[in-house]
Amino acid sequence: MELTIELPDSLRDKINDAGDSLPKILECGFKYWSGDDNQGYAGEADLLEIFANFPTPEDVIDLRPSEILQQRVSELLEKSKQPGGLTNTEELEWQRYERLEQMVRKAKAKARLMLAANPDK
Repeated sequence: MELTIELPDSLRDKINDAGDSLPKILECGFKYWSGDDNQGYAGEADLLEIFANFPTPEDVIDLRPSEILQQRVSELLEKSKQPGGLTNTEELEWQRYERLEQMVRKAKAKARLMLAANPDK
């Protein structure tokens, strides 16, 4: 299907960088927007919302990335191994996902320490 839409200039480079991945990105975006993908966290906003609700240590340990996020990280990892590697935009995206992973690992480590200190809970 061919579709013509008007978009702000700020999206032009992102769309160009997406290349053949644009249909998948749109699909993921619509799933997230409609709430169809509520299993796991998909980004910083999701993690902030989870942490703002003061999860139990068990809930923190059970945190998992959403299927969409896992797929995107896999795509970026695979592309990074190919000649030409990642675009600048994709590299920034990859770094953002690395920070997310680091944040979740720290939260899980603290949750495990809390459970170890209070085994009755």
